[in-house]
Amino acid sequence: MQITDCAQDKNLHLRFVKLGSDRRRLTNELLALLPEIHEREIFKKYAATIIEYAGKFGGLSKGVVLKRLRLEKHLQDKPLLKEAIRTEGVHKVALVAALVTPETEKEWVAKLENMSKLALQELSKEVRNRRGEVATNGGAGAEFGDNRGVGQTGANSCAPCKAVPVKITLELDAESSFLFLSLKKKFGGNLTNREVMKKILEMAAAATGGQKREVSTAKPAKVIPEDNFTHSITRYIPADLKRIALANSNNHCFYPNCNRLPEVFHHTERFALNQNHKSIAPLCKIHHEFAHNGLILNESQPVKNWQMRLDMESPGQLKQTGQIDNLYRRARGLVIAKFGQG
Repeated sequence: MQITDCAQDKNLHLRFVKLGSDRRRLTNELLALLPEIHEREIFKKYAATIIEYAGKFGGLSKGVVLKRLRLEKHLQDKPLLKEAIRTEGVHKVALVAALVTPETEKEWVAKLENMSKLALQELSKEVRNRRGEVATNGGAGAEFGDNRGVGQTGANSCAPCKAVPVKITLELDAESSFLFLSLKKKFGGNLTNREVMKKILEMAAAATGGQKREVSTAKPAKVIPEDNFTHSITRYIPADLKRIALANSNNHCFYPNCNRLPEVFHHTERFALNQNHKSIAPLCKIHHEFAHNGLILNESQPVKNWQMRLDMESPGQLKQTGQIDNLYRRARGLVIAKFGQG
């Protein structure tokens, strides 16, 4: 009985996911038609405004209608990006529309098709930061399809991925205030309250094991295999290798200046090519997508040499890693199509 109920629950969920996918597809189709209806003023025959028309006949909200109409000015000379609204949706296209040029349109559409909305949001932010730095320094613009400004590798060459600061206000009682001022005096009276609080938090993190852990460098005992017996290496990553990788990254994503917690152990040298786990790097989900979409330059080198990759390879010149990443993206797309994106 319980097994039957589980099967029914799963079928009901899959039906719901399919209907949700169909609804998104139809919404995207409606939004693709909307600018032409607005330009030809067809809506005036049936409603007072385009917003009323879209809500009455298409169930579209005011916000999404305005977003679609404002987006049109960025799509006049970008037919591929405009067509992507039908398949990827207006929200993903809106994230990158202002960054795309006719020359780089094809590469950006590939990113729309293969990356999640969160990853695209992070990517567009980094590209804007890079363009701001280039404008400030008076250099040439750097964007997809343009390898200018990417020549030198260095520790700070990667666009920063910083945690958003949060303003926190604390009210201390008399005893806590006395302790705080005592510590401030102990650390040095010339420190600001913010600097004192940072030191206190660092001490607390160290006391609870927040510091980088010391990892044993002792070599494991050598195992001598039996004659005619081959030990194959599987995709399973041993726990001790995971611990070493996490210690090396201080329990953070390995991408430069990213403060997110790692969620994926990524092979910077693809496992399908090397069949070993020597190159694993803990990454957050967003920067794992960066890696599998060819956005990290010098990926197999030490992390200080990582850069955001801006000179995309053309489809006919993909290397072996690019072909493997294509398989990864295809598998990811099939999962999303079947179960929806989390």
